[in-house]
Amino acid sequence: FVLALREGLSLQEVPLEEAAQAFLGLLAVHRFLEGLKGS
Repeated sequence: FVLALREGLSLQEVPLEEAAQAFLGLLAVHRFLEGLKGS
C-alpha cells in the first residue's frame, strides 16, 4: 500500500511491479545526479 499524506490521511493500493519499476527509475536518476555533483 501507498500512504498518501495530502489533505488528510488516505490509503491507495498500487500495483507492486509498477511501483518497483518507478522506484528503481527514480533511484537511477538520483544516482546519476549525485554522480554529477562529484564531477
